[in-house]
Amino acid sequence: MRRLIAEELAPQHVAFAVADAPDPAGRAKDGAPPVLLPRAVGEIVGLVVRHRDPERYALLYQLVWRVLNGERDLLRIPGDPLVHRLGRMARAVEDDIRAMQARLRFRRDAAHPDRLVARYEPEHFVLEAVAPFFADRFRSVAWTILTPLGCVRWDRAALAFGPPPFDPFRGAAAPGPIGAAIQTARARVEGTNEQESAMADRRETEHDPERKAREPRTLQELNAAIAAAGPLVPGATQAVFGEGPAHADIVFVGEQPGDQEDLQGRPFVGPAGRLFDRALKEVGIDRDEVYLTNAVKHFKFERRGHRRIHSKPTAGEVRHYRPWLMKELELVRPRLVVALGGTALLALTGKQTPISRSRGRARFGGLNGYVTVHPSYLLRLPDEETRRRAYEDFLRDLAQIRDLAKADPQTGELPLAAE
Repeated sequence: MRRLIAEELAPQHVAFAVADAPDPAGRAKDGAPPVLLPRAVGEIVGLVVRHRDPERYALLYQLVWRVLNGERDLLRIPGDPLVHRLGRMARAVEDDIRAMQARLRFRRDAAHPDRLVARYEPEHFVLEAVAPFFADRFRSVAWTILTPLGCVRWDRAALAFGPPPFDPFRGAAAPGPIGAAIQTARARVEGTNEQESAMADRRETEHDPERKAREPRTLQELNAAIAAAGPLVPGATQAVFGEGPAHADIVFVGEQPGDQEDLQGRPFVGPAGRLFDRALKEVGIDRDEVYLTNAVKHFKFERRGHRRIHSKPTAGEVRHYRPWLMKELELVRPRLVVALGGTALLALTGKQTPISRSRGRARFGGLNGYVTVHPSYLLRLPDEETRRRAYEDFLRDLAQIRDLAKADPQTGELPLAAE
């Protein structure tokens, strides 16, 4: 960013490629001269740079540019859209830091009795900011903190940071000084938004021949890796794998298995699945010719008496399963990927976006996509008339999905019947 300022490049001429994690200290690697900013600007930069929003650097560059070009008191204008958005992002990071300080709990590591271990899922890149707090509080004890975004180790003298010690295709802690110390711990897997994850995966695979050799080459190998890893949240009976032709034209991605799916080991066989089957038949889509899967592969629930009540997966849990979902799509190579509901959309894009804003045609990386509601949404609607209208809208979406899957892959033109 310093180099951009030195070259006097306006924000509209700059496109940022977001790295896997921020550099909160703002260490310049390009030799550019330092930029003198008001203290309040430096403070908000130090917070917002830790936010998960992939636009954070572009927004901060807009702020710095405006402050250096005649708007030095910009942060004193709370009604400015940029200031308002950055303020919300900064508060979210502060809340995340306080939450981690209050909620993180250490336990004795069974494999290393002299070391404590804790697992936590922050929403943002706050590990580096929070670690000194625990180093001061537990100064005389060796400990390790695992998160989906990285981990930190305290050896009673210094903090050592590292990547998430988990390889989704090996199902065990990765090699390295931190991974070796927690080999038997249940690790959380990394994940960022779609662009960040894709960039990181490509770099790791290109520079790690061993990992490339481990990656599944078939759906059967992928399912074996998922089964070997086990559920992220204990309780599920089994992993529920995708189902359908290995190279189907359409892949439907749901949220996670429900009670019946968990018991039967098949996707979309519960009440929402039966409604989905009915809708597919009404628009002429053969279930046996499409591929059905879920963003999360294990059932997460709360027990109430003898009943197991579905519990929505967290963003961290969705990120944990994302490498397997993306590998699944890579192996199936569909013409169209359909996100059924917000969790599927989060898994495919890395962003939490309301379905009302995203419904319709989409792009998921290099794949043509479509966004619609999950069939379970229709079951939760309060009255018959509302359900009827929503079901008709769902049928219209499925009809368009049916036609889009037949479109020319080069031109995107629909068959004459569909037009």
